[in-house]
Amino acid sequence: MAKRFIDTSIWNKQWYRKLGAAEKVAWLYLLTSCDAVGVWDADLELAEFSIGSKVDWEALRTAANGNIEVLENGKWWVVDFCKYQHGDLISHRNSGPVRSYISLLSKHGLLERVEEQFANSCQTVKGIGLGKGKGEGTGEGEGKEERAPGVLLTTSEHDKLVAKYGVDATTAAYAKLSAYKLQSGKSYKSDYGAILHWVIDEVVKKAKGEGPRKATEGWECPTCKRVNTHTGGMCVYCKGARE
Repeated sequence: MAKRFIDTSIWNKQWYRKLGAAEKVAWLYLLTSCDAVGVWDADLELAEFSIGSKVDWEALRTAANGNIEVLENGKWWVVDFCKYQHGDLISHRNSGPVRSYISLLSKHGLLERVEEQFANSCQTVKGIGLGKGKGEGTGEGEGKEERAPGVLLTTSEHDKLVAKYGVDATTAAYAKLSAYKLQSGKSYKSDYGAILHWVIDEVVKKAKGEGPRKATEGWECPTCKRVNTHTGGMCVYCKGARE
């Protein structure tokens, strides 16, 4: 049995409060009857039979403020459904559960639309009974931008990393975390937190020549003239032997 997230403060939202009783139930019916990516077959007759009342569907669509879209095949789509129910869907497209959602979006011809939603990371959920934030599509709070595939940070988080570690190390950290997430399918509540917790340390250690390829302090390769590149008896770049 499928389970869906819903905003428990929906009863306090003005757009919902102004709906008629049948339209209020119809919205809940839509959220629970659509498929895993928010597409509903729009069987209005069956819906009204289940609800037990006639529904002003046009009034519901108008109140939803663009969050209900009628597709070319007549099906209805809750536009913000994926973003609320599944989080950062596109960045984790290689994980098992997400692959089925990607396949379903492709079937409906909506994959590019959803990719655009996540690419524009500053875009917020409209809050039509779904949103996690304080506003109803007002964009309150600082949006996150994709710094590398699957790696999202706010501008202030990015600036803090650059100020402390520099542009090169920060960029390397983004690339390392991106590769790890895409390979493992793992996700984090905060990519910024993950970078501070372990990623940046590994990047800094690598830059210093620490770890399994630890260099001899102060040694200059006689061939390529690079410093601190000696490991295992030779330069790790040009294989020049230690004198």
